[in-house]
Amino acid sequence: MKAVKIIYGSCGGNTELVCLKVADLIQDAGYKVSLLNAKIQVPDVFKGEEALILASPTYGVGELETFMASLLKAAGDMTFVGRLCAVIALGDERYHPDYYMESMRILAHWLKQRGATFATGPLMVGKHPLSYLETAVPAWTDRFLQAL
Repeated sequence: MKAVKIIYGSCGGNTELVCLKVADLIQDAGYKVSLLNAKIQVPDVFKGEEALILASPTYGVGELETFMASLLKAAGDMTFVGRLCAVIALGDERYHPDYYMESMRILAHWLKQRGATFATGPLMVGKHPLSYLETAVPAWTDRFLQAL
């Protein structure tokens, strides 16, 4: 059975909400899913053969959620050559409209530098995620599952 590991940073709960929906959809498709909050993880969490999804909101002027940023920094030069990966980014254009989806660029760049293979393009959720949970989130998850 193929497995998927979702590591997310979330302070306000919106990123966690989206990741819970993605995890449910992946599990419903018959895959094993680990849903892990970056706040309580150490760099070894990145080890393994599972497909990997990284998720973070954008805070401030284009910054990752604090615990996700710390976890990525602590992972150092870890590599993901040949590992299927994907990115989920949240943001709200009301706050710094030029940077509100910067978490997508940061996470994708971090994975690309380490040799990851992207299963699909990023899931980008702007504003409040509730309107995305029955539309964009399932559609993105289907594309991700097709790559597995």
